[in-house]
Amino acid sequence: MNRGYSLIELIVTIVIILILGAGAVSAYLFVFRKGVEAPTIIKDEMELQLSLAQLLKDVESIGFGLTTNYLKAGNSCTFSDLLTNNQAVSICTSPIQLLFMSLSSRSQKESGCWGYTDKTGCAIIRTGTKSALGYDCPTSGLTATDYTAIDFYKTSTSTCTADTTCPSGLRCGPDKLVFYTGGNSYPSDFAARYYLSSANLPDDCATGTSVLVKELNGDIAQPLISCVHTFRVYYLIKSASGGGISFSYSTSPPTNIKDLKGIRICMLVQVGKRRESVLTPQNLSANCGGSVTITSDQRYYRWKAIELDIPVRNLK
Repeated sequence: MNRGYSLIELIVTIVIILILGAGAVSAYLFVFRKGVEAPTIIKDEMELQLSLAQLLKDVESIGFGLTTNYLKAGNSCTFSDLLTNNQAVSICTSPIQLLFMSLSSRSQKESGCWGYTDKTGCAIIRTGTKSALGYDCPTSGLTATDYTAIDFYKTSTSTCTADTTCPSGLRCGPDKLVFYTGGNSYPSDFAARYYLSSANLPDDCATGTSVLVKELNGDIAQPLISCVHTFRVYYLIKSASGGGISFSYSTSPPTNIKDLKGIRICMLVQVGKRRESVLTPQNLSANCGGSVTITSDQRYYRWKAIELDIPVRNLK
């Protein structure tokens, strides 16, 4: 004889279905979160690499287009001190800042364009020369007020004049180097600095982080990298000892500018959004001042340690 299910059997069946359903939902949510998190991390990584490329170009260009009296390093903390002390680069330790001067520091299309003059004094910009932003530098129709001439020994500057007999349209005098300055004041308008700011911090950033900004002298600071936990800067200095050569990192400038081989940039940057589980974070090495403190709340975020040694080739 057929009989129906008892109440207990129905309850047990419902409980089993609920358990299986909860497991399926949990599995789906896990996969969904992973699917959402991965693209976010990839996007953040790509944006970070693009920003680091700009930082790299700026640091590599330190001293570009400057006369020899500005080829010094120091510990100035303001644009005024940087210019007064004739320093091409300076590391401020409180608050941490990297200050520098370079004629390619501004984001103008032709920033970084340069050339030389022939024996007649006509300016020549070689075909194929690229600006700091990757544009082709113009070789003709140049505007006199947009360029500054420096003698080959880099001891003094002079102005250029329009001259249609020159292929470039510009005459600056013989034995000169010619740099694009875009009508800006030389060299004060080409002073720049990187530092951390709490302004315009995105909501997704962990508590205690900041924005790395770039500020040009006289301009408003522009954000470069968000969600930065730590930013440190060091001089990479060459020294001779015991018949050999060694390198060291220091916030103090070298006595001889020729011993300055590069700038070390150290950062700890958040990549992706807050997670539901705690992660073991990356941290900075001893050559970046040692590890930094990660709070219990910050352990729910993914962190990327960045340690870059960037050569400076224009300080000679």
